[in-house]
Amino acid sequence: MPLIVIIMDSYCSSGCVDSELVKGKIVLCDDFLGYREAYLAGAIGVIVQNTLLPDSAFVVPFPASSLGFEDYKSIKSYIESAEYVSSNEYEQLCFSVLRC
Repeated sequence: MPLIVIIMDSYCSSGCVDSELVKGKIVLCDDFLGYREAYLAGAIGVIVQNTLLPDSAFVVPFPASSLGFEDYKSIKSYIESAEYVSSNEYEQLCFSVLRC
C-alpha cells in the first residue's frame, strides 16, 4: 500500500482526486490550490508546488509542504522515475501514480 500518491492530472482538480485511493496518503499536487481537493478526499498531507507567492507562508488544515519550482520538480522527477524503474520493494510500496 503506497504512502505517497501522485495525481497526474497535475493540479489535483475537482473530480480527479479519488478519496478511495488517497485516504490516509500524502498527495503530490502541481498547484498550490490542489491541497484543498486532497484534504477533502481524506489525504493526511500534501506536497504542493507554490504557484502563488514565493517565500510566503500559508495556513492549511493539515500537514503540507509548499515547495519552489526547482525543489518540487526534483521530488516529482524522482518519484516518477522510481515508480517505473525501481526494483526496490520499499520504493514500490511508497509511491503510486494515478493518471486522470
